[in-house]
Amino acid sequence: MSYSSNADLIQATIEIFGAIVTLVLSYMLVLMTGRKKKSEKCLFYTIITSAIALFADAGWYIFDGNTSSAGFFFNYGCNVLIFLTYPVMLAFAGGYISNLLKEDGVKYDKKLIVAEMALCGVSVIVSLSNFFTEWIWKIDERNIYHRLNGWFVFAGINLLTLFVLVVITLKYKKNFSRRKFITLLIFLFSPAVGAALQICIIGISFIQLGLGIGGAILLTAYVVDWILEQKRDNKISTELRNFWIFEIAFLIVILCISASIISSLVSVKQISGEEAQKDSTALTLMVSETIDETLTEPIVVSRTIARSGEVADAFSLDNTNGTDEADSLTAYLKRLREEYGYATVFAASDKTKDYYNPEGFARNLMDTMDTLDVWYHDFKVKGGKYELNIDEDKDDNMSLSVFVNMRVEDENGDFAGICGVGMSIERLMDILASYENEYNLEILLVNSRGQIQLSSDRNKIENEYIDLRYLYNVDDGSISYTRNDSEAKLVSYMEDLGWYLVVTDKNPDKINVKGIIFPSVLAYIISIVLMVATTGAFYVWSKKNKQDLKTTIRISETDELTGLANRYALNKYLEEIEDCDAKKAFAVIMIDINGLKAANDNTGHDAGDEIIRATAECANGAFAHVGKSYRIGGDEFIVICECGKSEVESAIDDFKIRVANWKGILLKELSASVGMASNEEFPEYSIHELRGIADKRMYESKEAYYRESGRERRKN
Repeated sequence: MSYSSNADLIQATIEIFGAIVTLVLSYMLVLMTGRKKKSEKCLFYTIITSAIALFADAGWYIFDGNTSSAGFFFNYGCNVLIFLTYPVMLAFAGGYISNLLKEDGVKYDKKLIVAEMALCGVSVIVSLSNFFTEWIWKIDERNIYHRLNGWFVFAGINLLTLFVLVVITLKYKKNFSRRKFITLLIFLFSPAVGAALQICIIGISFIQLGLGIGGAILLTAYVVDWILEQKRDNKISTELRNFWIFEIAFLIVILCISASIISSLVSVKQISGEEAQKDSTALTLMVSETIDETLTEPIVVSRTIARSGEVADAFSLDNTNGTDEADSLTAYLKRLREEYGYATVFAASDKTKDYYNPEGFARNLMDTMDTLDVWYHDFKVKGGKYELNIDEDKDDNMSLSVFVNMRVEDENGDFAGICGVGMSIERLMDILASYENEYNLEILLVNSRGQIQLSSDRNKIENEYIDLRYLYNVDDGSISYTRNDSEAKLVSYMEDLGWYLVVTDKNPDKINVKGIIFPSVLAYIISIVLMVATTGAFYVWSKKNKQDLKTTIRISETDELTGLANRYALNKYLEEIEDCDAKKAFAVIMIDINGLKAANDNTGHDAGDEIIRATAECANGAFAHVGKSYRIGGDEFIVICECGKSEVESAIDDFKIRVANWKGILLKELSASVGMASNEEFPEYSIHELRGIADKRMYESKEAYYRESGRERRKN
């Protein structure tokens, strides 16, 4: 059994309340006027029919999709009432107009009234014909309402009926008071425009909304005229009090109908489907980039440890315990832990199986390989460069940490041991929790077996698994997207980490409802301009939503520190350029800042940020006219140029001049190494191969810089 969504039930509740209030208003009309005139009786029946239509529409919202026997019965009955009450209401509206003219002694063209009544009769017959042949609407086996082609015939007949009533109203305009004339037009145009809108949009009861608002306005105008008539006869006291009661009730009706518009628009999921997926994808990219940036540092630090002299010296000994090399290694590990704030920093020699941390010699792995330190054997067997592992830190009271295990090689390239860092998992959990709280997400990092490696909920880590079907056909750089009524699930593979990022968006429909509600309500009140105003509102909403999406994508593609495009933007561009004309001239420039580490260590990270921004400004100024600059790492930049080699070389000269002339606040000089490769030199090479050549040339330039300057590269 399936039931309506919360939004449907909200609209149904509001419509029932609105129908009840309409009935109360009709009862007040009876008490005030006594229905002595035929026009009053017709107005009363018009409003009553409108209330029945609201009740029926509310029933449809409640029972549509309910597969119980009662659900089928009530859903079918409500739809029958909806289609029958509309022509009946128009017939009473025609009687109201004709009796107003008759009571004022106007000789009106009865042929128009007869034509209007005949059209109402035809509409009733057409509606009843659906009992024999389902050509206007039908209910399927899931008890879901479907609009068929005959609906347009039915709507066309009723629109023609409304047109006849409008013609009558305009023809005898002089015989109506100004208030009655305007409210009659509003009453007639509101459902007409609603029908026109409902042709385009299924799922929102524009016709019923038009009936409710138009009927309320018509009833209010009639009562106002009646009050003024009583005032002229000095019978105002009791009636005036009743009028104010009526006015309050009328405001409640308007409020209910407005709330109905809000709940209806929120429930139309198809309008925001594509935009919702793009928004969720942009959020996933933001999360992925943040996690990647957070884990890049410990990976880089671990790689630095593996290449350090302290590790090489200690790992070359047959017995390190108690040696100067061991003391030097311990001091080195301790300094790194204090500098970066890691939970632990470690190194384990394969030759001696001695395990060191910032406190010195901790244990010999041979003694604990079968219990605590199976990770060492597992990593050695796998043979990878590095891995991330969630485990309990034996050196920190068995607290849960994210370990980066980095392979150490001797001078022959053979396995010499493992080093790395352990970062408290709390730091990553806080990052995930901040995104989850701000954007209503659930974020998980899982391995290839679906086991949760990281979550803001500690109890899930390494204890729970996700459905492996979500991980199928997810390649590096791609994001899979699946969703149901309540949430969307996005999965991407983070190759550098070897984990899958699984983001569950619990609020996938991000519609700017406020931008729709006011113009929609205003459009119904203004009547004749309702269609234009409502269409304009949807256009404004769509444009604004797309602009918000572009802003979100721009933020996700922009490096926060420099304002340049980031690695994600580069990868996106490279995918596009692969399909371009291979004969088109292009070049790749690789740039790396010299001395960034020294600036950070000696002057502070503000100084490092200063020269990173300075390099970005120099690159943007020199290469803006020939290509686009990207920041792809801490001190790495890449420029993709779509022009000839000579133009690129000229731009590189300009960049070097800008770098040489730069003067900062914290630092007075700037240096950067540059490497370039173009398809003029290597016409058969792809852009990825050119990038490799440019990268190699950049490092050759960097080596030359350190050789000529006499500075030690590792410290600079």
